[in-house]
Amino acid sequence: MTLSIRHVALGAFVVLLGTSMLVFPGGSSFDTRADSHHFWWNFLCDLFDRTAINGESNRLGSLLAAGAMVFVVLGALLPIWWQAAPSEAGRVSTRIRRVLGVVAAVCIITVCTELAMGSNVFHDWATLIGGATGVVVTLWAAFLAPREKGPVRWFVITGAIGLLATVMNIVMYV
Repeated sequence: MTLSIRHVALGAFVVLLGTSMLVFPGGSSFDTRADSHHFWWNFLCDLFDRTAINGESNRLGSLLAAGAMVFVVLGALLPIWWQAAPSEAGRVSTRIRRVLGVVAAVCIITVCTELAMGSNVFHDWATLIGGATGVVVTLWAAFLAPREKGPVRWFVITGAIGLLATVMNIVMYV
């Protein structure tokens, strides 16, 4: 198997997001006094905020989490959304899927980077729009992927699993 940009992006995502979780000082909507990140209690967005819920600085963690999302969105998800079975889908379908993918990518990166920079002006809208369009385009690509062979299908399925976590996050958020 050849190492691709997608492999590097997914590896960077896992390392950076995992490190962000490890350095997160604590607090959640369920327990503001928690002393660390809890996978089931914290929203994904908690990792991107410069100040943790318990009031301590999360500057390093927010930068790591934002970097993780930039890697996975630009290096893995956007290419999958852009390339998934264009010949099978038809021109209009391919264009719609690509537009939805770009909207999702812009919204996801907006949420991550604006929180890391200490702002949350677009957080709510970008979370809901980016999450919804990302889920739609990933499921769309996943249904087209069975016609594809090799690593494209594997990465689409990996993306779908990642976006399942996003759906869970959105459900908790709303």
